[in-house]
Amino acid sequence: MTSRGEPEDGHRGRRRLVTWRGSEPHRVDVAVVTLHADRLTAHGTSTGDAHLLRYRLATDHDWQTTRLEVVVEASGTRRELDLRRDASGRWSARRTVYEPGDWWFEDLELDELDGAADVGLALCPLTSTMPVLRGGFLDASRRGHELERTLTAAWVDVPHLTVEPSTQVLRSLTATEDGAARVLHLGDGFEAQLVLDDDGLVVGHPDAVRIDG
Repeated sequence: MTSRGEPEDGHRGRRRLVTWRGSEPHRVDVAVVTLHADRLTAHGTSTGDAHLLRYRLATDHDWQTTRLEVVVEASGTRRELDLRRDASGRWSARRTVYEPGDWWFEDLELDELDGAADVGLALCPLTSTMPVLRGGFLDASRRGHELERTLTAAWVDVPHLTVEPSTQVLRSLTATEDGAARVLHLGDGFEAQLVLDDDGLVVGHPDAVRIDG
């Protein structure tokens, strides 16, 4: 498979616009991703019958998350999350809630995430990309090599934007007939077979199928 997008230009990286259609709930997810050799930045949206979500994501070297900002509007309530990971691997977050006539914020204690490198945002196919790239799963799948890694991710629920640790397992699977990498993604109560392009972006997922990009 070949990846599409703007040519890489120095420090600007290579930009791709990707769209997925999701089924549970029915929605359209769009991401603008800027790819570098060992990191990425992105911003995107998820629009469904009951919610509107916007996010911004940044990683440092080796695709380790440094910041995720999320805004969700659902059922008359607006929630915002600013989730950060510092250079020592410590996580911090502020969650703000706006309801008609009232608002409040809370600073979340996330000591149980110390040392974790990844974030998982519900309804966001993009956040599968970072651990796949860092772990070398594209090459392992295409070469038919067995590879499995267990990781802890900062899992962000939608629409409530709560944050909790999630133990996840990635396992390489044999590539498709046309050479696309496949990875089994196991988590707390879910199992998904991912089909990925040359950049590690999801092409197929049980709950999100790419329709453009």
